Amino acid sequence: GVINTSFTGNNLYNVTGKDWYNAMFNDAYTRVISAWNQLDPQRGEFPEVVALADIVKVAAMHRVTDTYGPIPYLNISSGDINKAYDPQPAVYKRFFEALDAAITTLLQYSLLLPVRFLQKRLLLFQNFWKSRLL
Repeated sequence: GVINTSFTGNNLYNVTGKDWYNAMFNDAYTRVISAWNQLDPQRGEFPEVVALADIVKVAAMHRVTDTYGPIPYLNISSGDINKAYDPQPAVYKRFFEALDAAITTLLQYSLLLPVRFLQKRLLLFQNFWKSRLL
């Protein structure tokens, strides 16, 4: 029999439509990369947040390169997807570099969490007693 790939009625879902072929590619660049480009300049101030964003970026973009093959990635920080398409081995090498850096950043951050927590608690405690004694 014939397989119907479309819903009928109120849904306009059609997996054979031309727009579906490039949806993953377009969404990755317009949503994930554009959001990452906004966070990346904050790396110095919020390294742990950008490290998490790096992981999300790799998670999204590995699906894109696995689906389409070579993709513009190595010089994508400018937000311009009209760059040369990079071969998959180079893209994956950059993925692993980004993940290694993110892991290092998050491990350092996690080791500092108890210290930061105590610092905040001590500051709150100090402010509490100052307000009571003054």
